[in-house]
Amino acid sequence: KLPFTNWGRLALFFGLTTLAFVVPAILFAKPFSQVMALSALPESPATDLAIAAIFASINPLTYVFAIIPFVAFGLLSLGYVLRVASYSAMGKNSLPPFENIGGMFTSALKYMAGMFIYMCCFLIIFLIMILSFTFLPGLLKLIGVLFVIPLIIATIWAVYVLPLQMVHFASQNRFKSLFEIRKITKYSLSKTYFVPWLVVFGFSNLAGTALYYLAFILMIAISLVSLALGL
Repeated sequence: KLPFTNWGRLALFFGLTTLAFVVPAILFAKPFSQVMALSALPESPATDLAIAAIFASINPLTYVFAIIPFVAFGLLSLGYVLRVASYSAMGKNSLPPFENIGGMFTSALKYMAGMFIYMCCFLIIFLIMILSFTFLPGLLKLIGVLFVIPLIIATIWAVYVLPLQMVHFASQNRFKSLFEIRKITKYSLSKTYFVPWLVVFGFSNLAGTALYYLAFILMIAISLVSLALGL
């Protein structure tokens, strides 16, 4: 029941996957190789100016064409992950069909909008804490300590509760469901959630680290090949 049942959608999915990693590597291969070559030289104002000139010479459209595949692939992947989570919440053990791409994009956009609101709240608390420690005199700096507790709670929420929040949103597919804090917290305290979270969290960390280094090695390899061919 993977998207192999529809070759058109399969081609779209893997095409976006390829573009998301290959296009930026191709577009920035030459500037990246030039910066690497300059970075090997002794540090000096002339070297810094040369590196700055390289980045300034890049056409702004290059950044746009590099970002678009990432955004499209990211939203499509997130939309399908939400659909898988919805199937899991309904007790289905099979993968959902890879269809209704517009619906996947819409669900992903709603989820990202909700996460953006949470992120803004987190940044506001963090900013108030930093400003309190920086500008308030004497014992008034202790006001900043009060904001450490919300930051700790927010960090625990992001690490532990966020996966459950995603499943809850996927099962409801309502923007409002992202903010049903009491219901989500109650589910997160159940024994049936902790063990699966522990397994998935450990696996995702290992997989994420491996993919990060793989992408970095791919970028280095493409840059070296580009430099060798004089592209």
